Amino acid sequence: MLTALLDLLLPRVCAGCRRTGTPWCLPCRARFAGLYRVRLSVPRLPPVHVVAEYSGSARATVLAYKERRRRDLAAGLGAALAAAIPRLPRGSPDSGGHWWLVPAPSRSAAARARGGSHMLRLTASIATHLERASALPILGLDRTATDSVGLRPDERLANLRNRVHLSGRWSPPPGTPVLLVDDVVTTGATAAVCTAVLRAAGLRVTGLLALTGPPGRLEPELDPKKTLRKNSRSAGRGTSGRGEPFAEYEPEEPPVRSTGTSDNGLQSHPPIE
Repeated sequence: MLTALLDLLLPRVCAGCRRTGTPWCLPCRARFAGLYRVRLSVPRLPPVHVVAEYSGSARATVLAYKERRRRDLAAGLGAALAAAIPRLPRGSPDSGGHWWLVPAPSRSAAARARGGSHMLRLTASIATHLERASALPILGLDRTATDSVGLRPDERLANLRNRVHLSGRWSPPPGTPVLLVDDVVTTGATAAVCTAVLRAAGLRVTGLLALTGPPGRLEPELDPKKTLRKNSRSAGRGTSGRGEPFAEYEPEEPPVRSTGTSDNGLQSHPPIE
């Protein structure tokens, strides 16, 4: 009764296609069920993967989460990225089977305007969907960095170079594998600068995983296990190339399993015992 009343007063609208009656419909969520390698010309990058193309309803969903405070989307977007992590060709947890997830840094002014770091919230959500994983917010961005929207690739690199730094009070031992997490991959400038900082700290960056990437630069990453299952089925019974959609869910704010607090006020994960 209460839910029906709230729907009448405040209709739920899909973040991707604006369909009423649901905060995020199944077809729009299915857009995030893929895994694509991003072709970039930036040298010395680790493998860069995304789960969707930055267009249509996927673009609208990311913008709703990032710029319009649709925090309820963090749970579903985190689940999509968590499902992709075991399929990364070179992704690797540490020797104890623990995944260390490093969110890309945001400008402090942008984080305040968004009500906190949307990337830390997303990375923390991913960790709740994996058996052993932690968000590791150890990268910071200087205030002198400007908004990168509209900048050319060389301008993006110049904007970030020497402005990304280690900001966490604790980081894993040298040699620990870490995975960078971002929302949108455009030119690879963020991946390049963040990777250089993490490598200088002795960490092994196994890749970058983001929600979306640029149209025309994505190559589907085949899942050997899924391909084997598909080939074993009879003709006409295979799944679509976009993967299986996620089950229906009611979005909620993802819990952050930690007692520590980062500079932007959100909780981060401490080292495992």
